[in-house]
Amino acid sequence: MAEEQDDIDYCHLESARELGSFHARIRTAGSRAEASLVRREHQLSEEEFVDRFPELAKYVQGLPETPPHSDENST
Repeated sequence: MAEEQDDIDYCHLESARELGSFHARIRTAGSRAEASLVRREHQLSEEEFVDRFPELAKYVQGLPETPPHSDENST
């Protein structure tokens, strides 16, 4: 519990609900670019994100660089 509280304080997240929302938004991101936007919204550098949330960072590495639909619509 203390570690979770440290994560909340460190990430400028004010509640466990916001931390849960952050996790959910990263998990539902369609691309690394989208996950990066979520990370930056919470004022986390890439290094801080990897250090504090290694399991999410590993998940993000498996995402495509850009959303799959962005290439389909380009002509």
